[in-house]
Amino acid sequence: MTNPSPKPKTAIANRQLMLALLFAAFAVQITGCGKGVLTESDVDPSGGSGTGGVSGTGGATTTSTGGAFGEAPDAAPSPLILKSISAGYSTACGARLDDTIVCWGTNQDPRVIGTYKSVAVGGSWNCGLRMDGSVVCFDGSGVAIVPTTMGQGDGGVPMTNFQLPPEGSFVSISTGYARGCGVKVDGTLACWGVPAAADVPPSGTFASVSVGGSFACAVRTDGTVTCWNQFGAGGVFAPLDGGGAAGLPDGTLTSISAGVDFVCGVRPAGNIACWGSNSYGQARPPAGTFTSVAAGNEYACGIKTDGSLACWGDNTYGRATPPAGTFTMLATGYEFACAIRTDGSVTCWGNGAMGQTTPTKPDAGPDLPPASSTLALKSVDTGFEAACGVKLDGTLICWGARAPATPPVGTFTSVSLDNWPCAVSTDGALVCWNALTGELIVPGSGSVPSDFTYAPAGSYASVSVGYVRDCGVKTDGSVVCWGGACSNVEAPPSGKFASVSSGDSWACGVTTNSELDCWNQCLAPLVPGIPSPPSGTFTSVSVGGSFACALRTNGALICWGDDSPEAARTPTGTFSAISTGNQYACGIRTDGTITCWGDNTYGRATPPSGMFTSISAGTEFACAIRTDSTVACWGNNSSGEATPPMQ
Repeated sequence: MTNPSPKPKTAIANRQLMLALLFAAFAVQITGCGKGVLTESDVDPSGGSGTGGVSGTGGATTTSTGGAFGEAPDAAPSPLILKSISAGYSTACGARLDDTIVCWGTNQDPRVIGTYKSVAVGGSWNCGLRMDGSVVCFDGSGVAIVPTTMGQGDGGVPMTNFQLPPEGSFVSISTGYARGCGVKVDGTLACWGVPAAADVPPSGTFASVSVGGSFACAVRTDGTVTCWNQFGAGGVFAPLDGGGAAGLPDGTLTSISAGVDFVCGVRPAGNIACWGSNSYGQARPPAGTFTSVAAGNEYACGIKTDGSLACWGDNTYGRATPPAGTFTMLATGYEFACAIRTDGSVTCWGNGAMGQTTPTKPDAGPDLPPASSTLALKSVDTGFEAACGVKLDGTLICWGARAPATPPVGTFTSVSLDNWPCAVSTDGALVCWNALTGELIVPGSGSVPSDFTYAPAGSYASVSVGYVRDCGVKTDGSVVCWGGACSNVEAPPSGKFASVSSGDSWACGVTTNSELDCWNQCLAPLVPGIPSPPSGTFTSVSVGGSFACALRTNGALICWGDDSPEAARTPTGTFSAISTGNQYACGIRTDGTITCWGDNTYGRATPPSGMFTSISAGTEFACAIRTDSTVACWGNNSSGEATPPMQ
């Protein structure tokens, strides 16, 4: 199966970079906001003890635009289940139960596939803490930020004005709107982001760090606190100019959260201490004992020891009016906040103009388990908003918005589809039909354009339907191709082939002597030529929109072509099957489990658990057949394509 060409990301990346630089410029211009005010809740701490908690990620370095005061609307719980959360200017992200990352609001899900301990949301870029302790950052479109020595085709977008996180293993990270910092496994601090020569973190060993508007604060291992301006004297937290400690609290803290121009922390006894700007009462916390606190833009929120929320400070957009219930984690953004309830569901409140208070997805994605189906298949293939399979009795079944309710009758050995389906019958005949009407595609049918070339007559062993053109292996081993009219179409090579895969604009086949051969299917005169295939011996090949993957005879995978969402970053290990989709790919390992990589939009690169025998990656969803012959699908389900029939 193949798919439409990838969507361009360069314009998105450039816009996000400009936004990041704008925030950084604001940060160094704001002066005199710190009041040096220290206030604490004067309470009897015997009611409970603080255990630390998730801190906020700071806020933007711009001033509030104002707005009507009012209570927050009822915050309905989301079906999204998370174990950690982070909020920024107009984006929130969280880690799912399977350790993958999901985002909502302005920025998109990371396309850097993998599992993460946590995520930290910045202004126009976010960072994730991988399970191995390394840190990777990605821009607002979800593409990895890579060194300037790498091109966009190397798996990410280079930012010329961005300092990458240092190598090494970290235990926690925090991002503001221009800089990010983390605590390494040895307890030392390291920072990165928009270049800032003045951002020299203090020496020593630390338990946690939090990045604010243009400054950062950290809790040492002895519980004492230190803060520093990341853009030099005159920064947003003025009392720190020259390295002075004016305004810092005496005593110790168990956790800390830096906002735009103030800071809050939890004392060992559970009461909260805040200092810095107090223009809206944000540095005057309520009485009571808390387990965690998060500071945002002129407001803060905390989780009390009974699990309820309390917020104080500026209530514009209702950001300081939290919902009722009991919660385990909390994150404050610029003008909104989100929290995880005790059942794992997410609730957000405050300014939701950019969708940042709506933590839901338009698809089932990986947030909900793939729908169980009792449908048993011998083979399956996925395309654009549709899928088809061969049932155990040889008949065809299709589902999704672009699938006909009644596919051709008869018994078949295989099926393939993209813009239209084709199937090979048990007697070797090739049958193609209109995906919407079910009308057979034969000369004179009127189902295709007048310049369409039809499949040659003869007996077929297999078929592969591409975006514009199709190819098939005949029973004598020769390859033939047909379909829409295109420029620079090359005739398929001569010789004997075991299999063929037709992509968007090119095709590849595995010869009977296990070698790869590729040819042009539909390239305009100004489009670069097709990528050259690797050398070696192979058992199968799958061609996607702009990249391809092949399975070597020793079970290893190799991918080549466009790698912008890391779709061509081949995983290690041995595999029995491979399928490429739109900027992502999936393979079945020799132990029967599935691994996917590349673009994870709609959760298409987050497969279900279990053991499988075959797989097909479609445009934005995928399906696979389990060892008991039942089918499971995942990814974009907006047209019902990821919900196979029950039987």
